[in-house]
Amino acid sequence: YRCIASSKVGSVDHAARINIYGLPFVRSMEKQAIVAGGTLIVHCPVAGYPIDTIVWERDGRVLPINRKQKVFPNGTLIIENVERASDQASYTCVAKNSQGYSARGSLEVQVMVLPHIVPFHFGDSPIFLDQAVQVTCLVSEGDMPLEIFWNFSGNDVTITKIGNKAKLLFIDSVTAAHSGDYSCTAKNKAGSVRYTATLAIYGIKVRFSFFVYAILWCNRISRGIQCDLKKSV
Repeated sequence: YRCIASSKVGSVDHAARINIYGLPFVRSMEKQAIVAGGTLIVHCPVAGYPIDTIVWERDGRVLPINRKQKVFPNGTLIIENVERASDQASYTCVAKNSQGYSARGSLEVQVMVLPHIVPFHFGDSPIFLDQAVQVTCLVSEGDMPLEIFWNFSGNDVTITKIGNKAKLLFIDSVTAAHSGDYSCTAKNKAGSVRYTATLAIYGIKVRFSFFVYAILWCNRISRGIQCDLKKSV
């Protein structure tokens, strides 16, 4: 139990534990879901007093069984850099008193995997006006179901779906308006990731070079001569 007193100046608090005499008891624990690569911190919800020892087990073995696992006397279990292959399992907390009475409770740990987008680009060769362009957003790993979508300058882009883990972006004939950053976003229950590539189109600046230089020339001519220019696309 914790008492907190606060004012405009600041706050102070004090905590104290109330122990009720009785046999060891472990309250039920809800399933824990964690993203791969994160750190799992679990506290064993033990009741009863006095409690002599609190340990965690997995498959009948007392933890820790590797360097990633840490178990503290108060019943806290920490697993660093969790991985699905090695850490997704059922864990059991066991509480004992000095008379030999014990209680146990199980915890299911689910490790979720974020999507991983294979890096993509628009090719090594220059892309000119009116050329066709295509690029694929491929998710190599990640929990299903997956959502994959393309985005260009804040707007959704029409794409073609290839199975459940890839979507193809295709432009039949590129124009100046297609130049910019294209992002692919992949999302699942673990979270979302995004990868962005830039589409640079050659041949755009040439169309406007004469117009730009003409404006500069007009700005430098003497007063009294009117210069009218019309920009053609």
